[in-house]
Amino acid sequence: MNHYPEIEAVKAGVSRESLDSDMIDHAAAILGFPSTYPPPSQVAQVIESWQKEKAAGAKAPGVSNVLALPSLQASLFAGEATFCRATSGSPARLFYDCGPYDVGPEDGVDMTTKPTSATMVARAAALLAVLLAAACGGSGGTAAPATSPSQTPTTSAGSGRGASARAEAGIPAPRRVVLVVMENHSYGQIIGNRAAPFINGLARQGALFTRSFAVTHPSEPNYLALFSGSTQGITDDSCPHRLNTANLAADLAASGRSFTGYAEDLPSVGSPVCTSGDYARKHAPWADFANVPASDSRPFSAFTALDPAALPTVSWVIPNLCHDMHDCDVATGDAWLRDHLGGYVQWAKTHASLLILTWDEDDRGAGNHIATVFVGQPVMPGRYAQRISHYNVLATLEAAYRLPRDGNAANAAPISGIWSGP
Repeated sequence: MNHYPEIEAVKAGVSRESLDSDMIDHAAAILGFPSTYPPPSQVAQVIESWQKEKAAGAKAPGVSNVLALPSLQASLFAGEATFCRATSGSPARLFYDCGPYDVGPEDGVDMTTKPTSATMVARAAALLAVLLAAACGGSGGTAAPATSPSQTPTTSAGSGRGASARAEAGIPAPRRVVLVVMENHSYGQIIGNRAAPFINGLARQGALFTRSFAVTHPSEPNYLALFSGSTQGITDDSCPHRLNTANLAADLAASGRSFTGYAEDLPSVGSPVCTSGDYARKHAPWADFANVPASDSRPFSAFTALDPAALPTVSWVIPNLCHDMHDCDVATGDAWLRDHLGGYVQWAKTHASLLILTWDEDDRGAGNHIATVFVGQPVMPGRYAQRISHYNVLATLEAAYRLPRDGNAANAAPISGIWSGP
């Protein structure tokens, strides 16, 4: 018996082969979660089904019997349904927002006729290869410890300051990284929004994470989490703070690399003010850390004056309160990004560099589901269903540059499966 009637709607409109591939793609992103997602015994049934199909000469990388496993079938949708049902008005909208296709009207396709992509098939095949390898060559087939759906998947690197990054060899070290943080909008308010053509263009050109989540509310602790791996015990937007713990900027400096935070409307280099015009220090986490030189905090005008090749290893860009969509509309923020980051994006595509675009938090109406996009030469374009948070983004930068893993980033998996090369 199906736990979600939407599954039947998808079955009715999509070929069995397409549905299998997408179901497995979702399974790849969420297999580690125990209560909502499939336990090892269910995975074993999938492996057994595939082995039988392969022995019978099957060529497709699907598992046709997966839909016959009701608890597995339901589990693949449970995580999305939890938060999507609260924001979706119908089963059809639920599938546009969070279903196995993660598509919407912005793609110009009907979800019932979307073909199985080569990327989806490749990722399904890769998952099956991993499962089979674990079943046939692992230590007794014991499943690795898993996290709850509310947690970020853990790594085997250990925890705490100095833990090494997992699978660092597979994560390139971009020549330059520009990280831009926008404000207070959910995934559904950005992706597919006709008022954001530049952002949605980036989503098509790069890696769009369809299951990206902020850490908490309100804004300031999210910025601190992304910068230092911890909210530092701060639960509001208060200012000023003076901290002296490990963070991305200090780690980059210790490794011989460079960091600069560029904030629009910051009145002067190193200014400690909490507000000035549309500048808000609560959105500039580096300004709170005593171990980050004041010279690393610069007005955004210093960013635009530089050739991309002259930028520091990692640049963190903070638009002002209008241009980050906090006080102004999506169209205003989208136009600002186009005008000020469009040139860098084109440069990054041919210079082994990366743009990371994310949001600090949602509008408190979608379970803190936010848009996150990686664009640049090292990235394979596509939609990726792995669940990530600010801690995963920080862990990825730390892994890329072989930095110590700070705070909760030590237990967050660096983002993998999206890289085309160094």
